[in-house]
Amino acid sequence: MKAVATGGYDRSKPEEVDAAVAAITAGKILVEAIRRAGADPTRRKIITQREKMNSSDVGGFKVGFSPDNGVGSKYVEVTVIGRDGRLLR
Repeated sequence: MKAVATGGYDRSKPEEVDAAVAAITAGKILVEAIRRAGADPTRRKIITQREKMNSSDVGGFKVGFSPDNGVGSKYVEVTVIGRDGRLLR
């Protein structure tokens, strides 16, 4: 897969688009949890901080974690593929 930042992903392959968006979102969540963990982050501190992200916006996408919820979001995007294999939505 080519870098999303350069727009190099293949829009005719929805699995590449979906994977890129999921990876970017997961990265933003991890970076925010590390930032919140402070100057000496540990695995436990990062997990604890992620669990406190119960209503967080990561670039326009809302996530909510807790000690009992590691999923973060139940949002589902529907992708429609035309007969010619191109993305319609």
